Amino acid sequence: IGGRNYKKSQFNRAVHALRAPGSVFKTFVYSLGLNLGMDWNKQYFVAPVTIGNYRPRTQHSQLFSETTMFESFYKSINSTAVLVGQDVGIDKVMTYVEKIGVETPLKEEAATFLGGSEVTLLDMGRAYMTIANDGHRKKLKSISRIEDREGNILYENLEEESSKRILKKKTYALIKEGLKSVVRYGTGYKVRHLSGKVAGKTGTSNKSKDNWFCGYTKDLVIIVWMGNDDQNSFRGNISASNTAAPLWASFAPVSYTHLRAHETDSYLVCRL
Repeated sequence: IGGRNYKKSQFNRAVHALRAPGSVFKTFVYSLGLNLGMDWNKQYFVAPVTIGNYRPRTQHSQLFSETTMFESFYKSINSTAVLVGQDVGIDKVMTYVEKIGVETPLKEEAATFLGGSEVTLLDMGRAYMTIANDGHRKKLKSISRIEDREGNILYENLEEESSKRILKKKTYALIKEGLKSVVRYGTGYKVRHLSGKVAGKTGTSNKSKDNWFCGYTKDLVIIVWMGNDDQNSFRGNISASNTAAPLWASFAPVSYTHLRAHETDSYLVCRL
């Protein structure tokens, strides 16, 4: 859902709006690290990180402790994500995210590791679809088929689907487990009642201007973004865990039931 009233405004937030993805972008940084041979069990010490004039914030309760790459992912620890990004290199991150579906140009800077560069919801949909689709990227179709009330086909997109593997099979299995752990143990706790059936990641941009939950079920990739057109923050710096995640959770099981009942092709759903 990209707009409120098409007659009043044709601005489609699902494809036109540029918003900071926050921590949902970390999925790409970590999956690239895993794709290059890094291990979930790699140890990190959580401490303030400074790169030039950039110093990302990390929760005080997380500082000065040892952690693993895996735990850092599902707890969404900022300093570790930056270190993983530095280990793989910003140039490789830029190339990788383009391959998996982020077509909006990104800033080549450390803040990008934490989702500081603006993207569209469609970018996030394409990228998370690549991850959900066993690491294969496929070309999106806006419309597969149109039928009239009698079932006669009025239009059908017969373009052959191309598929390209971006993630190794091992990487896909590892990042999927990480995304499931976000729901089980981490920042996606408001989706926990669906644990085992879903995988996803929360994302909150600076000053809570953008709240995201990007994830998938067996049949669906669902991208939820919540924010204000004027870039004003949510009151009280509310995080995605308390806004986008519950909305995602309320929609996912309904969609799953609907798809199973109607044997429908999989969808990309942009929910605002």
